[in-house]
Amino acid sequence: LIRDKLPLPPKPIVITFDDGNLDVYQNAYPVMKQYGFVGVFYIVSNRLVAQDFVNTVQLTEMMQDGWEIGSHSATHANLVEQHDLVKSEAFDSKKSLENELGIPINTFAYPFGRTDELVTDRVFRYGYLGAVGLGSSYTHSAQTVYYLSREEVRFEYTLEQFIALLPWQN
Repeated sequence: LIRDKLPLPPKPIVITFDDGNLDVYQNAYPVMKQYGFVGVFYIVSNRLVAQDFVNTVQLTEMMQDGWEIGSHSATHANLVEQHDLVKSEAFDSKKSLENELGIPINTFAYPFGRTDELVTDRVFRYGYLGAVGLGSSYTHSAQTVYYLSREEVRFEYTLEQFIALLPWQN
């Protein structure tokens, strides 16, 4: 919607998960499915064959239920501090996930939620349609599509702490 400059629905929330941890598949996915929710799961591509991380079969099941899969880099390197790794981390991870899953990978989650002008430019050039980081801005537009800010919700947050993060509560 943002890329097409269409208005967002009132009070929109996008639920995202980073890294590819197996517990997202085992715990969050079933609960979200029960309530008819879908999310975006950002995968570190070299973890697809690692213990305690999701595999292609599990991701395929999630995709069939409407989940979007994005890239969270190849190894979770800090791209702001290691510009020489941007191609292998952002471009190669995109291609690897596309080959493994048979779908286009359209969005990127910056490792550690951090980017700079070079990293953002490369993510754009590598064919991603958008990217997400960490921050507290709730205002997004076509100009911020390569840094959509997200609030981190930690497992120890109470319901009241979560509600306080929502912009319409402030």
